[in-house]
Amino acid sequence: MAHSFGLAVSVIDTTINAVVTTPVDLSPEGVAATPDGGYVHVTNFHTQRVSRIDTTTKGVLAKFVGEDQYPRGVAVASDGRYLYVTNSESNTVSVINSTTNAVITTISGGSRPAGVAVTAHDVYVANEGSNTVSAIIDDHPTQHLVDRSAEFGTSPALGAPTACVIPGLGVHNIAYRDTSGRLHELWRDAQGVTGTTNLAANADAPKAAGNPFAYVDTSRNTEILLYRSGDGTVRTLYWSTGPVGHDNLSGTAGAPKAAGYPVGYYAAAADSHHVIYRTGDGHLHELNWTGVAPVVYGGNLTGAISAPRAAGDPTAFVNAAGVNIVVFLACSFPLRDKRSDSGVSSSYNKPAEKSLKLADGGYRLYLEVRRTGVKL
Repeated sequence: MAHSFGLAVSVIDTTINAVVTTPVDLSPEGVAATPDGGYVHVTNFHTQRVSRIDTTTKGVLAKFVGEDQYPRGVAVASDGRYLYVTNSESNTVSVINSTTNAVITTISGGSRPAGVAVTAHDVYVANEGSNTVSAIIDDHPTQHLVDRSAEFGTSPALGAPTACVIPGLGVHNIAYRDTSGRLHELWRDAQGVTGTTNLAANADAPKAAGNPFAYVDTSRNTEILLYRSGDGTVRTLYWSTGPVGHDNLSGTAGAPKAAGYPVGYYAAAADSHHVIYRTGDGHLHELNWTGVAPVVYGGNLTGAISAPRAAGDPTAFVNAAGVNIVVFLACSFPLRDKRSDSGVSSSYNKPAEKSLKLADGGYRLYLEVRRTGVKL
């Protein structure tokens, strides 16, 4: 979600219940963490810059300037060496060296590129202006765009794609939602053979009401595709080399309905799955399960520690130390909400916007919740 004014970014460590805020630029759009969890990158649309935040010190290490670019989406390469930033006004994608902060190359692409996702080898871009999904093929020393959805004549995309690699199979998968809410897969196997699958039809599952999110269970070589259906239920499609399965996650766990797009990850050391999503009142909730055991409701993460409510959808990961981390943009404008998941009236007030403005005109735009209560 785009929140041009009145947003804050705070860091909440639940081990000490302390809040720290980090100043970055106005108009955050995209948020992406490095694979090791050491840094978080935020695109700032109106100031046309990308901010890098150190998740240990909570300080901004650098701000990269891109004139007339208007950055929106950001993704980090699987090895952490490069950033891929979509520039909606120039119809380009910038490839940035994450060490020097220099733009290595700028790739011309589709109309109004927005969302971006990476695999071990390729980068996939959702083009808002043309409702297509493009792939940046990395064949050094050159890079070029390939329209994957047009290759098979699949339905136009609505929203950002998601992508992953199943390492044990050498398979590359792109998933996206079409304009009718159906979920499609564009795949490439280890031999380079490509194809497409209508996932929702294959699994006889409800249509999606938001963008999907993919991650991999590396212990079972299984892709997990999370999404929200029209009734607010958090669901998953999953498959390896056989048929596509479907589970009603929030319904089975007895968890609240979702308003945002769910995200998730797999913690291999504990063989555990974690799904984070936002409800209509701005709270972030967790679902989790171990191995192939039934899903359970992990609780209201923000509510449990009185953290600020989310103004957008989160991203989440487990770092090298085994800490589960959720990153999200928080509300920082005056807000009063009379709703609660239990139906009991409650109110919630945030500081006035003026208290969040900094001397240099920037805003506090980074929020992180660390959850250590999950067994790892």
